[in-house]
Amino acid sequence: MSPHPTVRVLTQIADERDRQDEKWGVQNHPSLDPVLTSRDGGCTPERMAEEYEIPTASRARFMCQLAAQRGDLSWPQILVEELCEAIEAGVLRGEGPEFREELVQAAAVLVAWVECIDRGAEGTADGTQEPEGNDAPPRDC
Repeated sequence: MSPHPTVRVLTQIADERDRQDEKWGVQNHPSLDPVLTSRDGGCTPERMAEEYEIPTASRARFMCQLAAQRGDLSWPQILVEELCEAIEAGVLRGEGPEFREELVQAAAVLVAWVECIDRGAEGTADGTQEPEGNDAPPRDC
């Protein structure tokens, strides 16, 4: 019996983290741009989004909801939304539990994305093979 798909992906992630630590050593970068977070008056989520050239959390949520309503939601849109929400939480509340939870949600989206790709390579989620040729539905991952 093969391991649960999430376990398989998380094992690969742990292996990659080991390779990164071997190559670069333990990394302790700041979570957010310290120049912006330490200035007088702090920093707004909008300014931090501008610094990283990403949408604000509210814009990312809107774009994700719009894509879902149109039926063309994609993994990058979901991931960008989660990342933007994490940045906003970090700016507004620091590196507390809400920030960490948003980062976990972003990581979970990446794991789900890899699982989706793996399902496309191995057949359907229930282990059966999808039809080939003209009978095959389009695979979206």
